[in-house]
Parts: sequence; C-alpha cells; structure tokens
Amino acid sequence: MVTVTLSEDQNTPNLSSEADTVNASLAGTLNGNDEIDGLAGIDALILSAAQSVTFEADTLINFENVSITGGAQVITTHDATVASDKSLIVNAAASADSVFWDGSAETDGQFEITGGSAGDTLIGGAQGDTLSGGGGEDVFRYTNAFADGDVIAGGAASDTLQVVGEGNFTSVSSISSIERISISGTNASAVFADHLTAGSLTLSGAGSFAFIVMSGVEYDLSNLDTSALSEDEATIQVGVQVGAATTLIAPTAFAAIMVGGTGDDRLSGGGGHDWLSGSAGADSIYGAAGDDTMKGGNGDDLLVGGSGEDRLFGGDGHDLIKGGSTGDVLSGGEGDDTLVGEDGDDNLTGDTGDDQLSGGAGFDFLTAGDGDDTLVGGEDGDELYGGEDDDVLRGGAGDDDLCGEDGDDHLSGGTGSDWLCGDAGNDTLSGGLGADLLIGGAGNDLLVGGAGDDSLAGVSGADTLAGGAGSDEYAASDGITLLDWSPGEKLIFDSATALTTRGISRSGNTLTFDTDADNTSDISVTISGVALGASFSVAIADGDAEVTYTAPSPNSGSEGNDDDGVVVVDEPTDSGSGSNVRTVTNTGSTPGSAAIVEGTENNGNVVTATIPTGVTLTAEGPELAQTPDTTRPNLLGAIDARDPSGKPGLLSGASSFLDGLDPNTVLDVRTIVISASSQSLSAPIVFEGSVSGTDETQSEAFVIDLHALPTGSQVVLDNIEFASIIGSATITGGSGDNYAIGDDAAQFISLGVGDDTLFGGGGSDTVASAGGNDRLFGDGGDDRVTGGEGSDTLEGGTGDDTLVGGSGDDQLVGGSGLDVAQFSTSAPVFADPIARDSGRVTVEGSDSMESVEVLVFADRKTIVTHDAATSATAFDELGYLAANDDVAAAVAVGMFSSALEHYTQFGRYEERSGVASFPFDERYYLDAYSDVAEAVMGGSFSSGLDHYQRVGHAESRDPTAAFSSAYYLTRNPDVATAVARGQFASAYEHYREVGAGEGRAASAFFDTAKYLAAYSDVDAAGINPLDHYLSTGIFEGRTGFLTDDYTL
Repeated sequence: MVTVTLSEDQNTPNLSSEADTVNASLAGTLNGNDEIDGLAGIDALILSAAQSVTFEADTLINFENVSITGGAQVITTHDATVASDKSLIVNAAASADSVFWDGSAETDGQFEITGGSAGDTLIGGAQGDTLSGGGGEDVFRYTNAFADGDVIAGGAASDTLQVVGEGNFTSVSSISSIERISISGTNASAVFADHLTAGSLTLSGAGSFAFIVMSGVEYDLSNLDTSALSEDEATIQVGVQVGAATTLIAPTAFAAIMVGGTGDDRLSGGGGHDWLSGSAGADSIYGAAGDDTMKGGNGDDLLVGGSGEDRLFGGDGHDLIKGGSTGDVLSGGEGDDTLVGEDGDDNLTGDTGDDQLSGGAGFDFLTAGDGDDTLVGGEDGDELYGGEDDDVLRGGAGDDDLCGEDGDDHLSGGTGSDWLCGDAGNDTLSGGLGADLLIGGAGNDLLVGGAGDDSLAGVSGADTLAGGAGSDEYAASDGITLLDWSPGEKLIFDSATALTTRGISRSGNTLTFDTDADNTSDISVTISGVALGASFSVAIADGDAEVTYTAPSPNSGSEGNDDDGVVVVDEPTDSGSGSNVRTVTNTGSTPGSAAIVEGTENNGNVVTATIPTGVTLTAEGPELAQTPDTTRPNLLGAIDARDPSGKPGLLSGASSFLDGLDPNTVLDVRTIVISASSQSLSAPIVFEGSVSGTDETQSEAFVIDLHALPTGSQVVLDNIEFASIIGSATITGGSGDNYAIGDDAAQFISLGVGDDTLFGGGGSDTVASAGGNDRLFGDGGDDRVTGGEGSDTLEGGTGDDTLVGGSGDDQLVGGSGLDVAQFSTSAPVFADPIARDSGRVTVEGSDSMESVEVLVFADRKTIVTHDAATSATAFDELGYLAANDDVAAAVAVGMFSSALEHYTQFGRYEERSGVASFPFDERYYLDAYSDVAEAVMGGSFSSGLDHYQRVGHAESRDPTAAFSSAYYLTRNPDVATAVARGQFASAYEHYREVGAGEGRAASAFFDTAKYLAAYSDVDAAGINPLDHYLSTGIFEGRTGFLTDDYTL
C-alpha cells in the first residue's frame, strides 16, 4: 500500500498492487504528462486543490476512485482512463468548489460521478454512467450523444440538462431532479422517453424537443415553462410507442406535435397551435386554445376543437368530430362519421361513408362526399352540398344554399329565404318558411315551396311542383305537374315571347303550350285543382312569357252538364229544412271539377272538388254557414248518422275542433259520400278550399265517407280546415292548418305545410305532416306517426307505434305498447342511459321522450330506454325449474306457487343450482299487457314481475322491450316446434338457455351476433349479451343493433 503526493513536475510514481492513494494537494500538480498507474487493487486519487488538466493515454489508469475535497476542477479524461467494463467513481460531495468533469472520450468504461455543493458540469462517456449533481446548480452536458443506460440525478438545486447537437435519452435508466433542458448547435434535438417526468421543466434553445411514451399511461406537459422558446426556432413533439391507452397533455403556452399509439389514446392540446394525431385505436382528441390540427387516424375517434380556428380530420373509422367556438375545418374521412361545427363559420366535409353533418351556429359550408349523408345547416345562413349518393340536406334557420348534386336527395330549406338545387337524381326539395328558390335539375323531382313567396323550377324530367302558401312562381318545362297552382300565380316560360293565349290548349288536367307560334305544342304541363272553366292570360316581361289564370265564377247551383262530362245536380232536402244536397258525377274521360261549397250567403266560402272519371260525389249540409256553437249539432249529427267504427273518437275530435275555433268563425258543414263505378281510380279526388283573408273567419268541416271507394284510392285535402275520414284511403294535403280524424279503418294521412292536428283513430295508420308545428296522434292500432319541419307533438296511443319527429324540437309520446322513436341520423354517443319518461335526444333538433321504449337510428344502432323506478333484476324462474326437477314437479302439483317461493323457503339454504337472474322491465310489462295491469290493480298479483314469474313466462309474455317472443318464434321455426312439443316452456327460455349462445336475435331491435361482434369483451366473458346490455351496456354508452330484416 503506497501513498504519494504529486508535485508540479511530471509525476511517475511507483505504485503497488494494493490499495494505493495519490494526493494532489497543491494546485496544478496533476498534469497531462503524468504517468500514474494504479496497477491492481482499489486505488484512489484525492484532489484537494484546483486542477485543470486534459488527460493523455497514460495520465491516470487503473484507478477506481477519485475523491474531490476542494478546489475548482477542470478535468477532461482520455478513452484509456477507464478500462473496458470497469468503473471510475468520482465523488465531489465534500467539495464546495465547482467541478467540470468531461468524460466524453470514454468509449468502453463507466463513470459514477457525484458533484459537490457548487455548480458542477458533468459529462459522461459512451457507456451507462451515473451522474449526480449534488447541491449546486449543475449542468449535465451531452454532445451528439446517446445516454443509453445512464442515471442522471440533478440534486436539490435547479439543474440543467444541456444538449449540444443531438441527444437521445430514450434508453436512460432514469432522469430525476432536472429543472431545465437546453439545446444548441447544429441539428439540435433532444429525445426523451417517459423516464423523464416533464413536471415544470424549463426549455430553452433552438431545435427539437421530443418526448416518447414507452411505458406510462399519461404524459403531462402542461406545466412546461416554454417562455424562452420561439416557435420559429423550436418544436415540441410527443409520441406513443406503447399499446396501452395513453393520455397526452400538451404545453399550456407552446405548440406541440403529439402522436398517439395503437391504444385508445387521449390527446389534449394547450394554448399553442398544436398538431394532434391519434394514430390507431379509438382516440379522444381535444384542441383547447390555439389553431390546432387534429387527426383521428384509424379507429372510431372523438375529435373536439377548442377556442381557435381548428382543422379536424377523422381518418378511418366511425368518428365523432366537433368544432369549437370559432371557424373550424372538419373532415370525416373513411367510415360513417358525425361532424358538428358548433359555433363559428365552419367548413364540414363528410368524405366517404354515411355521415351526419351539423353546422351549428355561424355561416357554415357543408359537403357530403360519398355515402348517404345527412347535412343540417344550423342557426345562420349556410351552404350545403350533397355528394355521390342519396343525401338529406336541411338548412335550418337563416338564408341557406342547398344543392343535392348526384343521387336521390331530400333538401329542406327551413326558415329563411333559401336556395335549393336538386341537381342530378330524383330529388325532393322543400323550401319551408320564407321566400325560397327551388331548382330541381336532372331527374324526376318533387319541389314543395312551403310558406312564403317561392320560385320553383323543375328544369328537366317529370317534375312535380307545389308552391304551398304564399304567392309563388313556377318555371315552365316539359312534363312538369303543378299541384297547387293558384289564380294569379305566374307560370314563366323562358324567352317565349311568341307565346299567346291562342297557343294554350287544355285537355282535362293537361295544358299544352305553343311557345314559338308554329302551331305545334312545345311544352306540356299537368295541373291539379284548376277548375275547367278557368281562363288563362299571357304577359311578356323581361323577355319571358308569364302565364296566369283566373278561376271561373261559381255557377248558380242548378242542374247542368259541363263540357268535360261533370254533371252537377242540386236538390234541396225537406222544404224549409235549410239544407241542400249537391251530387257531382264525372261521366267524362278525364278528371273534372265542380264547387261543392260556393259563395255561401254569409261567408263567401268556395270549395272545389276535382274527381276522376266514374266517380260520384254527394255533398249534403246547411245552406248557411254557422258559428261553432250553432253548427255543433249539425257536425256531430252528420258523424253519428254515418255510424262509423270508432264513433266516440270521431265525435270527441269534432267537438275539440269546434272548441278551438274563434267564436266568430262561420262554418260550412258537409257530409260527403263518394262512390266509384270502377275497381280503381285513375286520379286522386281533390278538395280545394278558399284561403281566408286577414279579416275573414271562414272555415269548413267535412264528414267524408270513403267506404264505397276501391282499395288504394287517394284523396287530397288543400285548405280544408276539418275532415272526419270514414273508411280506408290515402289522404294527402297541401297548405293550410288542417284538422283530420280517421275512424277505425287503416288510413294513410299525410298533410303539408301548416299547423296540423291529425288523429289516426283505430286501425294501423300512417299519420304525417310535412311542415308547421303539428299535433299528430296515432290513436289505436300499430301506427307510424311522422312529423316534419317545426316543433311537433307526436303521440302513438295504444298499440306498437313508430314515431319519427323529423327536424325541430319535437315531443314524442309513445303511449301503451312497444313504441319506437326513429331518427334519420347516426346514433350519438350517450354518457348515460336515456330515461323513458324524461329522456332527450339532440340530433335533428332537441326531442323529448315519454313512454318510448326503443330508439332507432339511421346507422341501424338501437338504444333501449331506461326506467330506473321499474327496471329490476328478476329471479330466473325457468332456469331454477330446469335445474331442479323435484321443484318443478312440486310446483306443477301446487305444493308451491312458484319456483321463487320454493327458493325463498328452502332452496337458498339448500344451495340449489340454477339460481340466476335476468333483467325485468315492470313498466314495459304493464304497458304492453293491459290485462296484467288490471289484474295487478285488482290485487290478483302483487306486481307485473309476480305475474311473469307465476304465469307470464309460460304464456310467452316478454319481460323487456328488447325481447320479442313473436319475432323469435317467427324467425326460428325450429324453436317454435320445440316449444309446441314442450321441450322449452317459452321462446325466452330457449333464448336464455340456447339461443343467445347460438347468436340468434332476441328481437328486431337486438341482433345478438352483431352485439357480440361489436363488443369482443362481452363475447370473451361468456355473458348473456342481452342481459349484459340491459344491466350494464346501456350505462356504458353501448348500443344494440337492428337485424337485417328490419326496414327503416
């Protein structure tokens, strides 16, 4: 063992193979030309005075320890200083002076360096070094280096990791207590893994800072101090290389580039202009402040913009994309996406897939792309453009521009003065409120102007045009049909200055026009509701021909025969009765018209009926129009006299109508009986009433008996205030606020613009209205009730009904039975179950629910509503009996009233098998089975569940709206046979024991196979999929799926 003290001269001490000590106690006594070889043993160099030296190959070798006790040190080692696979421990913990130790030349040895209480600079070598700063403000410097295996520990003060050039820290053992990171030099970059806790790091310099998540589940950069960075010179990047779901949070005040991994990641931007990409997985990306760019990548992603002008791209998968408070750009990418612009002037593009686009507030630009898309403009003046396929475009509020482009599109302007263009395909255009311009384009289009002074142009094809309320204009083209061309409204012929009245010819409801005066018809137009005696006039204005017509004066009511074969016969009833009867018969070859109410002495009301050939119509009623109270006996008596099915509903509906009228209204009441001589009608029967002026209160109430008409007959009501419909037919209508009631026959009643009130009555009806704030009631039977634009109230009544609210804020009330609410958009993401009586769905408006059991969406997803007060987990009666034959026998002979009674008294103590549970919906069960509800009310059963467990299951009753015994047995004849033979007690027993495992659908609203395919965790767990959905899935935002045989 040798102890040596160095001098200022060259030192070449002879050391031993034992533990030697070399002291450098005088400043400058450690020199580069020294040759100090520790040989074997554990040797130590003690530096107690300042040294500044650059080692040569032999300066210091075979030493294990360097102890620094004082003096400022500036030492640069040589590659030979530490032998291969050896370590040199440098400890300056006892020193109060600074240490600069540069070991960067070392390639095959390791350093373990501990600084002192002053500010040290420590530079390791190429191997896995341990660098500990100590108490001062230390600097750990890396120059174009990899820190593989290093341990970097900063200490108590504020320490800096300094990167010159390129530094890679992804494979360090650990980094701790570092407060600053600085980069400088050419191609400066620093790459870190999540060994580094970002915390409140301060970044400085010019170049790239990169952070890679390799093992963690969250990486938060929100507290980074980036005040010393310039976005023109520096970048911050964050990436994920782990499969687990990871949360990335960007810096608060600096732009970041963040890329997720293969898991379901969550990325949150900060205050800068961030670039956020989810990559694979179902990612959630939030923009926060700044003008951010977000990309979902593969998977079903959620993208939400913030307060900046953001760009959001969904990528592959079924994505939900929401803008923020300013003007954003949203693009769906591949898959069936939902895009919501929110506030600001947004640009939305659906791309491929069946997408749902909603602009929200602001002046938005929406483009459909490929697929059957739904576009909704929102609150302000928007531009909506369809794409390749069959799209639905709704302008909403504001002056909107809508163009369907290719496909058979449905366009609805909403409020405001809108511009609608169908373009290619057979399109349906509805202007809504306001003065709208509707242009059909190629194809056979339907154009409905709605309220306001509209302009309609079919352009080409066999188009149908209906202006609706207001003073409308029509552009003439060959083959169009005008449904409600009114006197004074213009039919405009482009550049047809040669057209005169001599060039207009009429045959029945067909008008032909010789526009160039060459005695040859150029344009043919079909009209509806224009009396045969109408006179036409032509005016030339601005180089175009404008055709209008004047309605004929009402005839005197005497018996006569018009030129078109319409025979009108008037005969009074009993003398002095104050009533008369008018019979209208069409003996001609084309439809013809006649007045059935004309100029009643005290209100000037005129109602015209247009009937096809072979039809006879008899209208009977008082000669004078009367006030509601006076005429009530007439109207109710007219209904009673026809003795219709469902008479009570017709009578109460008529009374409600009269109660709602202004007391000063004068009302024409008619009983109308229609018959036909053929087995089918060649055209609809049209009733067209007068439009009341601002100071007029005229109205009419018709009792229309259609029993004698052939199946499939159609009746059109235009400006008919009240109609009581008796018999089966298709009833359609145009403008006006209509009130119609059907009897117990199956009817199709669909009226147009106006605030309508419709009652389907008994029977399985279709009840619909296109526009206005309507009240629509299915009443008895399995009905389909459809609203349109406006805020509608829909009630299904009794039976299994389907409610379609349409646009606007609607109220959907199912009533008793299994009721379904249907929406034309994809299912949104719901965080909580939809309550059966207070649920709200905001997709085509904000619709409220009451007594609606199932929600169905355009992407064929379903949601069963939840009634927290009555949904319960029930004892599995069938499973218990199947597992315990002795109990089944005892129940069969009456020893126990049910399996549950046995289990409660004995089975649970005997630890019997077969004890399981299943979801039971008490509310649905009592709504669906009125006889059970009555039995419970009468005390025969304590509850619906009690009934089901005792007898209901054996009667094939359904415990929940998601299971249908009728559907299950119809679609599975083998099960029906097995149940009939007694192999299974019911369809539900088969489903629980066998069918669910075979992937059989529980009902049209729950496709078992699709549920398992969508949720692999349920499949892997071996859980009954229907039980899982009803007890767990609806609380997790999962949905059911329609079967392929269900038609939307």
